[in-house]
Amino acid sequence: MVVTLVGKLHRFLVMSYDMATQVPSVNVVGIELNEENIKFAREHYQHPNLNFIRGDALKELPNETFDVVTLSNVLEHIEQRVEFLKKILQQIKPKRLIIRVPLFERDWRVPLKRELGMDYRLDSTHCIEYMQEEYFEELRQAGLKATHIEFRWGEIWRVVELLSWEDTDKNVGDTARSS
Repeated sequence: MVVTLVGKLHRFLVMSYDMATQVPSVNVVGIELNEENIKFAREHYQHPNLNFIRGDALKELPNETFDVVTLSNVLEHIEQRVEFLKKILQQIKPKRLIIRVPLFERDWRVPLKRELGMDYRLDSTHCIEYMQEEYFEELRQAGLKATHIEFRWGEIWRVVELLSWEDTDKNVGDTARSS
């Protein structure tokens, strides 16, 4: 089993290290844009089953397949989320994705700021503050369906896999099959 993880550095490092050290059959590859973060990860989290690569996951995904892709607090930072998910499916061909995103309703200030016409993002690097319907629709457009979903601490935690071709729009199916 091979896993790739993209996400916030601290959570990502702890989870990656735990998987690599506790599950001998797992190889973990982490993608990080910031060179300093890669240097820190390589210095503090070393294991033969754990590899950190510097790269922009939006532009340069690894040229290999992975069983699982974990995106922890990643999608909300991306403008072209559906296209990014399709690219993962086409290039990496995971059996499943584990996705975690913060919810619009996680903090009372978000809906209040929106109602007042203010910038309601709690993180200025967020392109979206997900409402459930938006999130589900984006995953459907990418050709994904839920196999497990939880709402915890103002976040959506979801395990997804590829929709059957019969369940996808013709456009989604043609795009995913063209790889």
